[in-house]
Amino acid sequence: MANRVIKTKDETEGFGIVFLEANACGKPVIGGRSGGTSDAIIDGITGILIDPEDKEQIVNVLINVLTNKTLAESLGRNGRLRVEREFTWGRYVNNIRREALQLVSACHF
Repeated sequence: MANRVIKTKDETEGFGIVFLEANACGKPVIGGRSGGTSDAIIDGITGILIDPEDKEQIVNVLINVLTNKTLAESLGRNGRLRVEREFTWGRYVNNIRREALQLVSACHF
């Protein structure tokens, strides 16, 4: 059976690449409000941020996402669109190019 939602125990997550990878596959994600997870998940839009220590909240959010098909599809769709828009190789290359040009223009040869 394919994963329908991604949830990790992420108290020390540095950035949250696993959430972006899941979003790229159109999956809704649930992650704790800790580390870099909140940079990877836009709460209520690409996934849901939770208190990683609140077991009741975790269960309730999981049940909600698993039983509310409209919510799950919306989170997954929004996550995929965000990844396609913000985390592409083209955008990465353009950011590197821009930074390099700024560094070069700051040099006084």
